[in-house]
Amino acid sequence: MLPRLAILAVLVLAPATPALGADVRFKAGASEPGGWAGEWAGVSCESDHRVTRVRKPVAHGRRAYRVQVKEGDDSYGERCELEMANTSSRNIDRVGGSRVLFHNGTESWIAQQIMLDAGTYAFCGIECALDFDGGLVQQLKQTGACGTPANGIVTRNMPGIGVVLEHRNSAENDCGNATMKSLWRVPVRRGRWIRILQHVRWSPDPGSGYIATWINGRPVAPSLAGSAKPVSRAGDEIRIHTWTLKDGPGVDRLKQCRSHPCAHLRTGVYRDPKVNGSSIVYVDGTTVATSRAAAERGAGFRR
Repeated sequence: MLPRLAILAVLVLAPATPALGADVRFKAGASEPGGWAGEWAGVSCESDHRVTRVRKPVAHGRRAYRVQVKEGDDSYGERCELEMANTSSRNIDRVGGSRVLFHNGTESWIAQQIMLDAGTYAFCGIECALDFDGGLVQQLKQTGACGTPANGIVTRNMPGIGVVLEHRNSAENDCGNATMKSLWRVPVRRGRWIRILQHVRWSPDPGSGYIATWINGRPVAPSLAGSAKPVSRAGDEIRIHTWTLKDGPGVDRLKQCRSHPCAHLRTGVYRDPKVNGSSIVYVDGTTVATSRAAAERGAGFRR
């Protein structure tokens, strides 16, 4: 899926992201000149003005990203997402080229802080495909168009529980589009920063791939459909073994991808068009690194 040409034109003129430390592959702290285009490869929104940088609320540093979806928005679905790929090759190179992609057979540490706006964040009732859904706030998605993401995090507003984050895992590792499965669910609060840390081994083979997640410093154990997945442990890390990449005819074979297939990070809101009203999410400190310490430091986590 490609953003609109008008957006691409803006991106091409944006300044390059400065050099990063050897253990940091990507960082977007809303701190570089040029707005979102100073740090991200692209956006997929009804209008690029749906993404702004704000001084309040901020989790780390001086600014955070404010990402808004309005009812009826259409950018290959009702979404507004910051993205590290699925845009022109030139824009991927502008923010780091092969460094910002997730390559088959490698491992990544991903850290970011998000906040669901306390007053403006909408959810479905039971009319959406996923009951009480507020949409994806993160996708670890294959490059190109190949059905659902291999893994993503959605928001839901569950009766008797309240607002939760829920990990969604694709039902297959090819380009099918079957209903995703939920691997865990964690209650969170709107209007508060949520610290997300992930350790991922990238593979379309469930025997090789895994993903471990910490929410607000606590390792997340599998539940729901995740209880049926193999699990291994390393220290405080709970690794859920599953495919973390998808492959098929819809996956782009990018020149920057050194070990196919590759994936990329998307963050914002991507929701069912049956959701009524606007949604705002704040994103800060997004860091991809080769070590846990570098990822947590880049995202402004405090132990």
